Amino acid sequence: LQSILMSSYSNYEVLLVSNNSSAKEFDTVARFVRTSKVARLVKHDIAFNWSAINNWGAKQIDADYYLFLNNDMKVINQDWIEALLSCGADEKVGAVGAKLLFEDDTVQHAGIVMHLGGVAGHPFKGLPADHPGYFGYAEITRNVAAVTGACLLVKKSVMDLAEGFNESLGVAYNDVDFCLRLIELGFRNVYTPFARLYHFESKTRP
Repeated sequence: LQSILMSSYSNYEVLLVSNNSSAKEFDTVARFVRTSKVARLVKHDIAFNWSAINNWGAKQIDADYYLFLNNDMKVINQDWIEALLSCGADEKVGAVGAKLLFEDDTVQHAGIVMHLGGVAGHPFKGLPADHPGYFGYAEITRNVAAVTGACLLVKKSVMDLAEGFNESLGVAYNDVDFCLRLIELGFRNVYTPFARLYHFESKTRP
């Protein structure tokens, strides 16, 4: 949350959705919210379902864009929101994803490829943060099949058209399914390396 407040883009609201948080976790975040002018905290204590929680959260916000962000993230570059919006503002673009790094500065996400390691997977995973990858693909803005929901920007109008995330996919592949449905609707999904965040993957919810 502190890293988000360092963003150079300022026209945003942070909606924090608590899902069965411990009392200690909730109180820690509640203290932060009380001192913040841009954040608010709500509870949605259903059985964990990533799709349902995010669909519900989206209905609590009046905005032109949604930027879904997992709770195990830390922003690296201050202009990350501008980088995502510069792609997402295109009327032909559906979802936009960022470059996500592990704590050891290796790549966690640089776009998603279908049938890699099964249903879908992350190319360049484990490469050094600034490694260009195959044909420089890890370091260029490009069209992709899908992006991870850990950091995903999408227009409200596009989200509504797709009818949100598929709630029958409660834990995995809900982001892939969403992105593929956007392609079926005629949109392109885009990965940009100019928005960078750390993703402490699965540390908060094994």
